[in-house]
Amino acid sequence: MTDVEEADEGTGFEFVGSETTEEIQMESPLVSVQRLEKYYDAENSLLDRLFGEETRPVKAVDDVSFDVFPGETLGVVGESGCGKSTTGETLLRLREATGGSVLFDGEDIFEMDDDALSAFRTRAQIVFQDPFSSLDPRMTVGRIVSEPLDVHDWPTGPGDVDVEPVLTVEGEREVDVSVDLPVTDRAETRPGGGIDVSLPLTVRVEGDSASVDAPRDCKASATVENGRAEVSVSPSKRGLRRLRVQQLLERVGLSAGQIDRYPNEFSGGQRQRIGIARAIALEPEFIVLDEPVSALDVSVQAQVLNLLADLQDELGLTYLFIAHDLSVVRHISDRVAIMYLGKLVEIGPTDAIFDTPAHPYTEALLESVPRAALSEYGRRIDALRGDVPSPRDPPSGCRFRTRCPALIQPEGYGMDQSAWRAVATLRDGTVSGEFDADAVERLVEAWVEDGEETTLTTEEVAEAIRSEFDIPERLGDAKAEATLAEAIRALAEDDVEHGRAVLREAFVTPCEERVPPLYPIGSGHGAACLLHEEE
Repeated sequence: MTDVEEADEGTGFEFVGSETTEEIQMESPLVSVQRLEKYYDAENSLLDRLFGEETRPVKAVDDVSFDVFPGETLGVVGESGCGKSTTGETLLRLREATGGSVLFDGEDIFEMDDDALSAFRTRAQIVFQDPFSSLDPRMTVGRIVSEPLDVHDWPTGPGDVDVEPVLTVEGEREVDVSVDLPVTDRAETRPGGGIDVSLPLTVRVEGDSASVDAPRDCKASATVENGRAEVSVSPSKRGLRRLRVQQLLERVGLSAGQIDRYPNEFSGGQRQRIGIARAIALEPEFIVLDEPVSALDVSVQAQVLNLLADLQDELGLTYLFIAHDLSVVRHISDRVAIMYLGKLVEIGPTDAIFDTPAHPYTEALLESVPRAALSEYGRRIDALRGDVPSPRDPPSGCRFRTRCPALIQPEGYGMDQSAWRAVATLRDGTVSGEFDADAVERLVEAWVEDGEETTLTTEEVAEAIRSEFDIPERLGDAKAEATLAEAIRALAEDDVEHGRAVLREAFVTPCEERVPPLYPIGSGHGAACLLHEEE
């Protein structure tokens, strides 16, 4: 068996766009993730070094590359534990990466100093999965949503805010309003312009006198000169932030009057709206949505998804939408990326992924989705066999090979594909040591009826092994059958080492020896599967 060949650098194909996203992808990417890695326990502890033990890191995210273009939504899908949430948090530098780079608007996030990282935080935000645990129960909603404004000292000067007075005038007079905004020593102008804030004012004019009612923390005075009312307003930073929070609450479907309530006074859907309001407080360009609707009822999910779509259109937002619900992903995403065990296995336009999936894992995910059509009644779903391998010790080559129903057969064999999958499962279990002499003994005990002391013959133990792994009595390929029979007989005779050696050498799949890059399937569509190598 040869050593595993590593994939070439990059994604393996040039991303050229698609009909549905061609306009978006004519631009340079807003976010470019390049060979991102996030390992845990990457360094041995002091005790490990003292005892000479070497631990293997958990490869939560391993060599992941993709781009996110301005104004689009890229959905990231996969089973629990595949690394999709870790990817989202790492590319925002909420977790420190082990390797790779993330370019945001051309600048590497991982090389930013404190000032540059602080500026980046105003342009990128996250909405977490659990809308309750991500909100501090000791803080009012106003304080929670105001946190980004407080942390980044918004506004630093007049360039950070555009105040629009909203007048209610009681009396027959024209009113002029001047607003004096707070200025600090380090006043800066936001690159995207000031954030709009409405300033409600009620002006009462009686003869030659006037008065004005202004929001909390806003000083205001009014005079009448030459028949005109002159109103001067000086909102403090605290006052501007409170106004901003009230307007954010209304924008996400809540009431401004709820600003002083606590998270426990809201439903799950309302709490998620609070999280969204906090994320858009500084009008960022990019938001990671980490399963934002998975904990909500279906009816509430639709409302929150519609809110996210409206905000995207209104503010020109770019989303990385992480989810495991494929119907939700199809509804909101322009493109979809499929992850398995820390790796990106397929990426492409949403319609291409759902209509013509190119990776066996994607096909299995889509096949598992319940369908409401009457024609689908009684449809048999062939679930993937086996468990997801440990990210601490992932399989060599293609990480999906231990469960893949389309596993490539060794050269020179022509077995039925389902039989080959069963043989490969036996081989994987034997080579890894999971199916050893003790496992054979337990299998024999299970075959003997309770209370009996029957000793099974070698042929009967071999039959039990075949049955355990769903291997047919005879393979269609004579050469493969002879080799398999030798290995199974060795296992049945408690010669596990010989059986393991035969299986290891005789049934080597190319999927074990090579790490597949992303092969181009169509316009902007790629899949990391050796089945597409010669296409």
